[in-house]
Amino acid sequence: MKSKMFRLSLAVAFVAALLFIPTTFGCHRCKSGTMRCLGTQVQLCAPNHKWKTVVDCNKLHRTKKQFRCVKLPNDRCSCRAKKETEHGQ
Repeated sequence: MKSKMFRLSLAVAFVAALLFIPTTFGCHRCKSGTMRCLGTQVQLCAPNHKWKTVVDCNKLHRTKKQFRCVKLPNDRCSCRAKKETEHGQ
């Protein structure tokens, strides 16, 4: 009987840990101030640790060229014109 209760409490603790970890370290949370690229969009992590679109590269430049978001080495993002070979993708 004790081993059955022990297993049950262990299972409850495991489920509680699974629910606790994503809210604490969560994949959906980001470090405030960091940037990322999402297709043609540049996104910035807001102070509430949620991603917010700052710029859509194709709406920023009023030309017929297609633009894409490029991650730079200094953890920043930039809008760059797509090369001719990339248009079909």
